[in-house]
Amino acid sequence: MLTFYFVRHGETEWNREKRMQGWLDSELTEKGVHDALALGHQLKDIPFTAVYSSPSARAKKTAKIILEQNRSRSIISDDRLKEIFLANWQGKTIKEIEREDPEAFDHYFYKPHLYRPKMGESFYDVQNRAVSFIKDKLAKHSSGNILVVSHGILLTLLLFSIKKLPLEKLWREPLMEGTSLTIVNVKDRQFQILTEGNTEHLHVKEYDNEKTKIFP
Repeated sequence: MLTFYFVRHGETEWNREKRMQGWLDSELTEKGVHDALALGHQLKDIPFTAVYSSPSARAKKTAKIILEQNRSRSIISDDRLKEIFLANWQGKTIKEIEREDPEAFDHYFYKPHLYRPKMGESFYDVQNRAVSFIKDKLAKHSSGNILVVSHGILLTLLLFSIKKLPLEKLWREPLMEGTSLTIVNVKDRQFQILTEGNTEHLHVKEYDNEKTKIFP
């Protein structure tokens, strides 16, 4: 049995400001660190075979916090786990984008299957590289527990592929919160989703707050 533990990165400053991040980065908030610590406590007894992360700092920091509490396994960066590339939208607030680029904004948030930016990636582009990542890991790992730390859009699109859902429904599904956990078993190339977007760890406070000092 192969089991994937998919995690969205912790809350960042731009998440809080409702700014589009894409391939740019902002720091984890205090809440983001707190939530990653809580998840790390929950996962401390899982013997991970491998750990993969988006190269974005917010994802790598989240992975590091999770692993700090229980093991020293190295984190492997994979570009296919990056968030959607939003080109000139990156760093702008949602309100700014709606005002400056109303048609593309409408497609992005209300007709995602029609979103085809002049610059940047479509949702189909992101889904294709997410699926490519999974196929590669299925070929490499036949069993074990794999931790994957990435981003909300990419992980949602990956699950859409697994569930065979059309992109028209992208924003109708509950979106993944910061540090949410999705667990998927794979046996004989068949996927079984055990939990999706789970945030139970956010309500548990039995972990060492002193470990927040690993980040200034």
